[in-house]
Amino acid sequence: MISKDERQAECVSKWRNAKGRGTLNLTFRFGKTRVADIILTNYINKNGNNKILFLVPNDITKKNIIKNTKYGNEIELLTSNQFINKCKNVKDYIDYNLVIIDECHKFLDNEIYDCIIKINTKFILCLTGVNITSEQNKKLEAINCPVIDTISEKEAIENKWISDFVEYNLAVELSDDDKFKYAKYTNLIHETLDIFKGVYKGVNSVFHKNVFDSDFDLIIACFAGKYIKDTNGFRTFVKSTIIRKIVAECQGWNADLDVSSDYGKKINLYWNPDNIYERAKTFKQNVSNRNNILIFNRPKIEAVMDILKANPVPTICFNESVEMAEELANYYPKNSIAYHNNIESRYMYDSKTGNIIRTKSGEPKKIGKTTLKKMAIEGMRDGTYNKLFTVKSLNEGLTIENIEQVITTGGSCNTQTHENRIARGKTFDYANPNKVCVIINLYIDDFTIKIGVNQEDNTDILKDVKSRDKQKLIERQSTTVQTPIWVSSISEIFY
Repeated sequence: MISKDERQAECVSKWRNAKGRGTLNLTFRFGKTRVADIILTNYINKNGNNKILFLVPNDITKKNIIKNTKYGNEIELLTSNQFINKCKNVKDYIDYNLVIIDECHKFLDNEIYDCIIKINTKFILCLTGVNITSEQNKKLEAINCPVIDTISEKEAIENKWISDFVEYNLAVELSDDDKFKYAKYTNLIHETLDIFKGVYKGVNSVFHKNVFDSDFDLIIACFAGKYIKDTNGFRTFVKSTIIRKIVAECQGWNADLDVSSDYGKKINLYWNPDNIYERAKTFKQNVSNRNNILIFNRPKIEAVMDILKANPVPTICFNESVEMAEELANYYPKNSIAYHNNIESRYMYDSKTGNIIRTKSGEPKKIGKTTLKKMAIEGMRDGTYNKLFTVKSLNEGLTIENIEQVITTGGSCNTQTHENRIARGKTFDYANPNKVCVIINLYIDDFTIKIGVNQEDNTDILKDVKSRDKQKLIERQSTTVQTPIWVSSISEIFY
C-alpha cells in the first residue's frame, strides 16, 4: 500500500517521462485536480505562466480549479463553450506552451473536438475518470495524447485513496393509474416503432454511412432534424423536411403517387412526408409523457423520504426534473437545499434558529440565485444542510468530503454520467476515514396489469409491461466494476 501523494507523484513522473504529452485516466475522487496542480506549478516555476490553457467542461469545474490550484487565476482558464467561441474566428492553429484538459472525454465529440485539433502545443495533459472508448482513444492518439497511466476504482479503494461504498438498486412500484398510463404510452410507442421497423437501415444507405443508430433515432429526426458529421468530422444540421423526404422515397412514396389504388392509399397513409411528420410528432410526445411518469412520481418521492428517515446522513440526491428536486427540498425547509440551473430567488430558513432569514430592518430576506448556489455547496460542507437535491448541474466538479449517501431517482443510459454522479460520495473523508458511502438507485420495476376478463372462465387477462426505467439503469451500470445489489425494500438495505 502506498499513499495517495506517492501515487500522484508517479502520475506526474509518467507524464514527464512521456515528454509532457499524455492522458491520465484516474478514477473518480482520486485527485485529478491535485495532479494537474503539481504539473502546472512545476511548469510555471520553470517556464513562467505565459501561454497556458486550462480547459474545463463547465463553470462549476472552473470554480473548483480556481479554488484548488495555485495558479488558477493566473492562466487562461476556459469552459468548453468559452473555447468554442474563441475558436470561431480561428482559421488555422492556436499556439500554446502547455494545455491541460480536464474531463477530456467531454472534449472528444462534435464541435468542441473540431476546436481541440486546432491547438498547437508542445505539452498537453488530458485528464479523465471514465472508461475511454476505442473511438475516444483514437482521437486522443490523433492529438498525440495517448493514455499513459490508469488508476482503477479497485486500486483506489484498496489503498484507501477513495472511500469504500456499497451500491443498491431499489425497486419502486407505480400507482395503478400511472401503470395504465405507462402501458398506454408504451403501446403507442411500439406501434410507431413497428411501422418504422428497419427503415433506418435503408435511410443510412442513402447517406452511405450510419447516420441513425435505430428506428427510434430516425423517428425523432423526422420531427426535429439531426446533426450529421461529414467526412472531415464537421457537423451539418439536416432539416427534418429533408429526412422525411428521404424516408418517404425509401418507402416507395413520391409526389406523383397514384392514391386511387389500395396500395397507393396505404403508401400515402404511412409514408407521405406530412403524415410522417404528424406520426413523429405524436411519437415524441408519447415518449415524453411516458418519461414524465418515470421521473416525477409520488412513490419515488416517498421512497427518498423513507431512505432519509432510515439513514439521516449527509446526502446528495440526483433527480431528472427540477420539479422533483424542488418538491423534495420543500419537505425539509430547514436542513436541505435545492441546486439547479432554474433555481429562483426565495426566502430561506436559518438552520440554527429555524426562523426565516431577515434583513437588518427585520423584513424577510429574499436570497438570490447565485447566493443560493453558493449556500448549497458551502452549507453541505459545514453542516448547515445535510440534504442536497439537484438535477444535472452537479454531475461533476463537486467535492464535498462528508457526503455519506447518494440517491438517484432516475437517469439516462449514459454510463459516464452515472459514474460521475455516484462518485460524489466516494471522496475520502479524513474526518471519517472508515466512511462507507451508501448509493441507492431508485427505479420502476417491470409490472403486470389487468387488461380484461376471460369470458369463458372469468379469469383476469393480464399483460406484462417492461419498464424502460429498469432498462436504462441496467445500461448505465453496464461498466460498473462493483456489482450493485438489487433489493425490493428499504429494510433490505438498513435493517
